[in-house]
Amino acid sequence: MVSSCGNSISIQLLPFWGFLPVFFFHIFVGNTSLDNPSQALLSSWSNGSSTPCNWVGILCNESNSVTHINLGNLGLRGRLDSLNFSSFPNLNTLNVSTNSFYGDIPHQIGELKKLQTIDLAYNKLSGGFPKIIGNLSRLSYLSLAFNNLSGSIPSEISQLTSLLNAQLQNSGFSGSIPREIGKLKNLMFLNLSSNQFSDYIPREIGMLRNLIELDLSQNYISDRIPSTIGNLSNLYSLYLYANNLSGSIPEEVGKLSKLSILQLLQNNLRSLIPVSIGNLTELTNLRLDDNNLSGSIPSSIGT
Repeated sequence: MVSSCGNSISIQLLPFWGFLPVFFFHIFVGNTSLDNPSQALLSSWSNGSSTPCNWVGILCNESNSVTHINLGNLGLRGRLDSLNFSSFPNLNTLNVSTNSFYGDIPHQIGELKKLQTIDLAYNKLSGGFPKIIGNLSRLSYLSLAFNNLSGSIPSEISQLTSLLNAQLQNSGFSGSIPREIGKLKNLMFLNLSSNQFSDYIPREIGMLRNLIELDLSQNYISDRIPSTIGNLSNLYSLYLYANNLSGSIPEEVGKLSKLSILQLLQNNLRSLIPVSIGNLTELTNLRLDDNNLSGSIPSSIGT
C-alpha cells in the first residue's frame, strides 16, 4: 500500500501495478503544481486504473511494461529524483521537456539500459552531467538544452556509441570540449552553443565523419580551427561564430563539399580568405564579418 505524510511517501511491497499508479500520480500530480490545462490532460492518471498503460503520455508494450513516457509541455513542476526509475526496465523514451522540473538529473537514469531517447530540455535542472549516462549504450537522442546545469561534459560521453543527436546548447556547461567526443562515430547533430566552453576545438572533432550539423557558437573557444574539420565530408552547416578563435581559416574547409552554411563571424581570425573556399559550390550562407580577414571571396562560391 501507499501512504503519504506531508511531503513524504512510504511504499510497502505490493504487486508492481498495485502501487505504481498511485506512486506516479503522487509524484507528477500530487507533489507538483500544474496549470489548469495540465490537470485536465492528466485526469486519466487518477481514475483508478490498475495500469498506467491507459494514461495520457504513457505507452506500453504487449506485456504492459512502460516503454514511453511523453510528458512534454504539460506545466509540470517537481524533482525528477522522486521517480523510481527501477520500475521502468523497458523504458525506451523519456520526454519531460518544456516543464519546470528542478534539482539534479538523477543518477538512477543510468540504470535504464534500453533508453534510446532522453529529452529534458527547457526545464530548470541544475547540477552536473551525470557520468552514469555513459552506461546508456542504446541512446540515440540526448537533449539537456536550456537548463541551469554546470561543470564539464565528462569523458564518459564517449560510451554513447549509438548517439545520433546531442542537443546540449544553453545548458550552462563549461571547461573544455572533451577529446573523447571524437569516438561518437555515428553522431549526426552536435549542438554545444551558448555555453561557457573554453580552450580549443579538439582535433578529434574530425573523426565525426557522419556529422551534418556542428554548432559551437557563442562560447569562449580560442586557438585555431583544426585542419581536421576538413574530414567532415557530410557537413551541411558549421556554426563557430562569437568565440575567440584566432589564426587563419584552414584550407581544408574547402573539402566540405556539402556545406551550405558557414558562419565564422565575431572571432579573431586573421590572414587571407583561403582560395579553397571557392570549392564550396553548395554554400548559400557565408558570414566572415567582424574578423581581421583580408582578400576577396571567390566568385565560384555557391555556383
